[in-house]
Amino acid sequence: MAIGVRVSAGWRGAGLLLRQTPRGTACAAGTDRWVGLIARYRDDGNYHYVTLRNSGSLDIKKLVNGTIQNLVTVPFPVQPDVSYRVRLEAIGTRVRAYVNGTLRAEATDASLTPVASRAGVATYKAALDLDNFLISQP
Repeated sequence: MAIGVRVSAGWRGAGLLLRQTPRGTACAAGTDRWVGLIARYRDDGNYHYVTLRNSGSLDIKKLVNGTIQNLVTVPFPVQPDVSYRVRLEAIGTRVRAYVNGTLRAEATDASLTPVASRAGVATYKAALDLDNFLISQP
């Protein structure tokens, strides 16, 4: 996985908000390309993340001790060169993903407890344009 941006912050869980526009290559056929947001990032092997995939899904996943686990997948067609306002919330044991203000997926996971961590943006074999990256804490 190629991590596009890491934002350092003493962060205990909150909301990440980003307008992201997958470029045409992000939606090209082939390997399962994606763009997304990371929450509760502790190191390269431990964090939650949400992805918008060229295969037509939105996934909430976690990486714990280097092992990926899918928490929830919902259908979501991704269009190239269309802006999506993506929000990832990690509050307590809940992880929620919103697109354009609408809740699209929700999961519960206690494996990555809310301790000081980092948040950021991630891509896999995809490019995107970023705008309005915001980290907030309730």
